[in-house]
Amino acid sequence: MENTTNTNHQSPKKQIARQGKMSPPEIESWMTYSWETKQQTPARLEDAAKYLAVMMTVAITLFLDGIGKNAVLTTSSWWIKSIPLLWCLSLILSFLVLYPKKYRFHASSAESIQEMTEKIIQWKQRIFFAASLCFLVGMVLLIWMFIL
Repeated sequence: MENTTNTNHQSPKKQIARQGKMSPPEIESWMTYSWETKQQTPARLEDAAKYLAVMMTVAITLFLDGIGKNAVLTTSSWWIKSIPLLWCLSLILSFLVLYPKKYRFHASSAESIQEMTEKIIQWKQRIFFAASLCFLVGMVLLIWMFIL
């Protein structure tokens, strides 16, 4: 006589095996691409911050060389003085995107690593957005200066 008792102490509904079709190769490749892209996002943000820092350094150099350091310091216009300050703030924020923070996660937990990666991405995106915004506001003020 066979033993038909339920040793898992689960209802018969929960023991039903689920069958499904395997994903087509196209879907698998897109899922792999999505994961790889998400994992590479912090490095891409850091590369973008490097390029922004180079652009700001060139812009600050050209601005101070073209107008003159003394002209910027002696002017009474607050918005002319704010241009190099905004660009310096943008430069500092760009370096913060590059600066590694202490990341805390459990090395044996994939969920913990994924959550930390998402936090890193969010933090770097916010800082990079602020750096870009400061740079663009400085550029708008510079253009405004030449229009007036």
